[in-house]
Amino acid sequence: MANEDLIFQYAMTRKGVAKYKGLCAEKCKELARRLKDELDSESASVQKIIDLNELLEIEERKKNIWASMSRSLTDGIVFMETGRFPAANPDKKNKSRRTIRADEQYMSILALGTAHEESEKEIGDCDREMLEELLKDLTVREREIYLLINQSLIEASEVAAMLGIKKTTVERNIERAKAKIQKRKERSLYVYARGWAD
Repeated sequence: MANEDLIFQYAMTRKGVAKYKGLCAEKCKELARRLKDELDSESASVQKIIDLNELLEIEERKKNIWASMSRSLTDGIVFMETGRFPAANPDKKNKSRRTIRADEQYMSILALGTAHEESEKEIGDCDREMLEELLKDLTVREREIYLLINQSLIEASEVAAMLGIKKTTVERNIERAKAKIQKRKERSLYVYARGWAD
């Protein structure tokens, strides 16, 4: 159940990252066009060309960082789904060495299909509303603990230390949060509309 939630959160995060990567790519195209226009201009300003070139380099670096984040999230999803590290050119002979055996209980996934193959899209209003709806019944403490463990990947004992409560209290809050989310999921039209119902 924890991996299902984590895979879902990684997929949603990847959509947000794709949005920002796309925005950086658009800005890079715009800056490249402006730089080309300035270079082609008869009254070109050297300072303006330098400034545009620096801005373009900054945006290219940002775009590369967003792309790297997207690849990392995709690799994380693939690992959680298959129990294997993704490889660009897997070596067939050493496949058994790369395979990590995992308990199926922890490796089961939400009905997302093959999340690593779906195209990257920005998170839409429907997805945002679905996430808000699924977390709506959680108390402030349950939501805080749930997000720290499932989104920030912090261990229960560390969360307990951070919040100054017992580990058993953290575990109880997580169980209650999961039960509330599952109940909400069973009644959610958003979940059914997206085809993610169990």
